[in-house]
Amino acid sequence: MAATVTTGSRAAWQEVAADGRRHWDTTIAAIEPPSPEINAILPNPNTIPLAKNHLTVEEIATTEICAEDLVVQLSDGKLSSTTAMKGFLCRAALARKAVHTFFHTYTATS
Repeated sequence: MAATVTTGSRAAWQEVAADGRRHWDTTIAAIEPPSPEINAILPNPNTIPLAKNHLTVEEIATTEICAEDLVVQLSDGKLSSTTAMKGFLCRAALARKAVHTFFHTYTATS
């Protein structure tokens, strides 16, 4: 990000928020491999199988274990910190796209 706007620079909160949003979008777009696009509302709004449809088995396993087991696997060397971080980042990117898609779908129809 070339120039950031902060509240210390006496910028309006809207400018700071827009700058943060641009940074967030750029960061999410840089994920490799790219996170999938979510363009349709799924048939059952109570169950969304996004993780199993878009994440690897390893990413799901890493992000669904309890924190204590994650720490043990990291300390024993059974799981690398890079693998764990990538799993959580991919899951976060997927969740963000889902929320963004649903927000715009529901606000456009109301």
